Amino acid sequence: MTATITRPKLKKSAATKAQSPYKRLHVIIPIQDMLWASQQKPSVNQLWQEC
Repeated sequence: MTATITRPKLKKSAATKAQSPYKRLHVIIPIQDMLWASQQKPSVNQLWQEC
């Protein structure tokens, strides 16, 4: 007896799903957090901007 591995078939809705226009992940940042970051030391502000 031999074992065979089969891949699950994709449903049509998953296969034809429209791709997102966004190339990067995105999040919504509260204004309070933006204000806090802008009032910090330059090193903290730079780190915030890089993230």
